Amino acid sequence: MPLEKLDLTAILRAAAELIEATTNYRPEDHPEIIAAQAAPAEAPEPSIEAQLGWHAALGAILDAGNRLKVALGATGELRPGRVRGSNVPAVWEHFDSDFANVDQPRAARLGLLRIARAAAELSGYARRKRPPDSMRERGLSFLERGIRLVWPSMAEHERNEVRHLLPALRSAFGWSGATDALPPVWVGPPELDDTECFGMYDRQGGYYASTREDLEEQQAFVAAINSASKARNASAPPAPANDQGKPRKKLSTQPGEARAKLVAALTKHHRYADGGALHLEPVGNNELARLAGVDPSTASDFFQAKFKGHGKYKNLCQDAAELAFALKILNGEVAPHLLFGNSEQVAADDK
Repeated sequence: MPLEKLDLTAILRAAAELIEATTNYRPEDHPEIIAAQAAPAEAPEPSIEAQLGWHAALGAILDAGNRLKVALGATGELRPGRVRGSNVPAVWEHFDSDFANVDQPRAARLGLLRIARAAAELSGYARRKRPPDSMRERGLSFLERGIRLVWPSMAEHERNEVRHLLPALRSAFGWSGATDALPPVWVGPPELDDTECFGMYDRQGGYYASTREDLEEQQAFVAAINSASKARNASAPPAPANDQGKPRKKLSTQPGEARAKLVAALTKHHRYADGGALHLEPVGNNELARLAGVDPSTASDFFQAKFKGHGKYKNLCQDAAELAFALKILNGEVAPHLLFGNSEQVAADDK
């Protein structure tokens, strides 16, 4: 297959947007959110204005990261909450092949790979409830190194198109010299070093980065749920036999069955499985009970256990990405370690 040319000026512009969005987000500017995350039981619920400001700041990073992915050749659905069931799933062949089929020298290809990883790292960072500084620093480091490796391969007319970006880049990365000076020359081999090689990327869901801690928490969550399930099964009395000596069937009012009906009804109400845009209108407690065929008090208990009340569920419906993630959790598609404090609490809540 022929080698593909990429628009380096578009990539540099998109990278600069991502740098600006990332450096503009500062956790200390969102004290209500940080306090609520640190002590959810004691801290007051953040105001709507605070929540919107926080979502907007992280959303700017997410959008800029996905724009950079597109500039680097990604296609299909990249937005969180819309990847599931999409008719155009995310595909990023250059990322998967380490940019081997791009018409650039090896050093520039490795620079593009770093910039691509930065897009995955920082968009993954922006999706998290508690964005870790390590992901932010890793993403910005990839950008800094990638730009330095790509710049020498740009033609003079390409450099002139993005030269106005140099002062902002120099400020963001702390490069010495005049504000409009060229990026520092790369010294040494261009290969990724030991700190850059490891990475976990969700190639099926939009190319977002995750961390070792994510994997460990998911494993701990699964272990806790399995342990709680075994404990419940061991302590449950045997089902009484009917006249034919066969165990009786569970009634529809069993907690586990009622929960499954409520999750199915909520999923259908929000059109989560349809593959299109979510229906963001909250469903009322009694209406959900009617749709699921359960008692209204059972629906009320469900909202309290899973959302800490119907009011917080209604607030969640204001954000499509947050709602989609919550529905993923309820449907067992991801471990809810980003919304709860620890796996032991999740296991306790699910009893």
